[in-house]
Amino acid sequence: MNWLFKHFRSSKHQNKASREASLKLEQLESRTMLDAQPVLIDINPTPSVHGSSPRNFTEMNGSVFFSASHPSTGHELWVTDGTSAGTQLVKDININYHSFPASLQNINNTLFFIANDGIHGEELWRSDGTSAGTYQVSSQPSSIREILNVDGDIYLYNGRDLWKSDGTSTGTELILSLEQGDFYHSEFVPIEDKLFFTTTDANSGTALWVTGGTSAGVQRIHSIPNIPFGNARYLAATQDTLFFAGWDANEKIALWKIETESSLTSPILVLESDTDVQDINHVTNVNGSVFFSVKNEAQESSLWVSDGTSSGTQFLHNLDNTSLEEGIRQIENVNGIAYINNHRIPYASDQVWISDGTPEGTTLLSEEFSSINQIENFIEVNGYAYFTAFLTSTGDELWRSDGTPEGTVLVADILPGPAASIVQEMKSINGTLYFQAYGIDENGKDIGNELWLYEYSPPELEITPDETVTTDDPILFTFQFSEAVTGFELEDIDITNGTAGVFTAVDEDTYTLEVMAIEDGEVTVNVVAGVAEDAGTNGNLAAIASVEYGSGVVFQSFVELFDHAPSEEAKTYWNQVLADEGYEVAVEGIVYSAERWEQIVEETYQELLGRSSYGDEGQSYWVNILVNRLITQTEFETFVFVSEEYLSTHPIDVMYLDTLSEHLYDRELTTDETTYYLEKIEDEVPPQAIIEEFLDQEEWRLNVIRNAYIESLGRPIDEEGEAFWENFLETGGTVTDFLVEILTSEEFMN
Repeated sequence: MNWLFKHFRSSKHQNKASREASLKLEQLESRTMLDAQPVLIDINPTPSVHGSSPRNFTEMNGSVFFSASHPSTGHELWVTDGTSAGTQLVKDININYHSFPASLQNINNTLFFIANDGIHGEELWRSDGTSAGTYQVSSQPSSIREILNVDGDIYLYNGRDLWKSDGTSTGTELILSLEQGDFYHSEFVPIEDKLFFTTTDANSGTALWVTGGTSAGVQRIHSIPNIPFGNARYLAATQDTLFFAGWDANEKIALWKIETESSLTSPILVLESDTDVQDINHVTNVNGSVFFSVKNEAQESSLWVSDGTSSGTQFLHNLDNTSLEEGIRQIENVNGIAYINNHRIPYASDQVWISDGTPEGTTLLSEEFSSINQIENFIEVNGYAYFTAFLTSTGDELWRSDGTPEGTVLVADILPGPAASIVQEMKSINGTLYFQAYGIDENGKDIGNELWLYEYSPPELEITPDETVTTDDPILFTFQFSEAVTGFELEDIDITNGTAGVFTAVDEDTYTLEVMAIEDGEVTVNVVAGVAEDAGTNGNLAAIASVEYGSGVVFQSFVELFDHAPSEEAKTYWNQVLADEGYEVAVEGIVYSAERWEQIVEETYQELLGRSSYGDEGQSYWVNILVNRLITQTEFETFVFVSEEYLSTHPIDVMYLDTLSEHLYDRELTTDETTYYLEKIEDEVPPQAIIEEFLDQEEWRLNVIRNAYIESLGRPIDEEGEAFWENFLETGGTVTDFLVEILTSEEFMN
């Protein structure tokens, strides 16, 4: 146990590499296709415009289930492991026609879906992935429209009824039947074990409801009569809050929220309606905040964001929209950034905008694409935004963006030339994008709409300096790729405030570089994306790392003592002390500063007591007397080491006393002392009594006296002084009184 703190400690912190994201305007037409290409799985070999039309991709137990059409079976349930050989029919449910499996859900490692066997209509089915394990759960309800997974519970609805099921016939029950209205225009949003949803009827408009899973637990929250399709809509959930757009008492649109930990029947107004808020749409959760579009009185569309408070709700950008026809069509959360599809008139084209939730961080990513309504289907896969976009040279194809113009590229021209592959049914599963697209095979034959897979796994790069602050020169940076790469050279590294030294290829995925700092300050190394490639010719991700370098006495002292650079104020003060009073005074002042003692007190508490000193009255007490040099560091550590708190969780044994002896007397216990104290322990003498006896020794008092002279006066004590102070302590004087006398003496003051 290193509790003596005789050596300065410094923690090593890694400076994580970060991806650059420069948001600026740039045209996309010149973008080339990526080397990695989508993989085709041709399910329907018969020439057909429709192909197999795969959809409803859902992962379960490592396999991907979906619905697809084949000439011999019709549209049925299929499964794939991502290869053509591993793609097969699960079950032909409707042997005479199509069962049209829909709304596939993995709930507790069982696949639930809607299917029509030709006898019972659209019913609830389940599957374990085998033909024999695929069967109908119940004949009720019928005409199911959708299956919902709410915290592991199964919800399903048809035209007017909401049901809940545990996956068995007997466990399927009706929880709400609407006397008026229906679910045809409904929205459903789960938050933990609650389900929020809307219903619509001509008399009551659109109402907001919540259920906890029982008929008695269904509550109606929010509705305004006689406003059909005009009330609660665009439901969006953050961790424990529901946001939605809805009418207020004045029949004006407003932004509302419901906090699930408070009253569910009392929505809270977030953004009131006024002349600048005529309509609210596309409420979307992005990294815990909600983004939404607002139309003002002039019917101009703009982007807003809210953290759920009125003060935290703000206008971001009008996206250059100036007419009713222009406006936001989609907002998508991609790796904590909002991607916005914005349609423009009179250009008859779409734009891609990006926002981090601040006005200055809301930026146009790209120039307009060249056709109307042709940016669609934003989806996140491995931190990238995938979407479909139309160019006259390629038609409607699959694109990808990392949030930079140079990183916004065409994935593939699946149907070569200006014809469109019409990518749709996009789903991200375990880092792979599954989608449907119209294409051709390797022989140039039309295959119709078939299953495609695309996986992009670029080499990640982490740049790590040895320290986040350093006085070393040269500074060593390590470049760690996530896999073996080729083509990485010294010329690929940009250096700020430094010059390159020795560059070493440690192995196929690890490189190092020595950098000599030019001057005090931040030294930065930067590697842009795409300079190194893996075996699949995927270019690396960008990375950047910095270290703060300093060479002066003050900087070095702070780094050694505190593992951080001095503040500008501290640097100015101590450099002035250094200039006026010299090296020893400046360094001693830093060593004995309050910040240093706070660190020592905290380290001692953590090491010996297993807790923080902050918030404890003892912290300020110890720092005060240490700064004023009323006790030494050794004595402070001893006080903690022999405290009741420490002894309450650490037994007194010979090892403990031996450690204490080394600390106080710089020696181990003698054989006689070991035997003596061992008998005390075996006789169950109270620990505090043993400690008091151990400390009540002439040797300890002499050690305190001698150390105080060395530390405070810078010289050994003479025999006369030693005898005087030993008598002082033996006759009732305290150590504190002794130290006060030393620290107020003329010799110390001089």
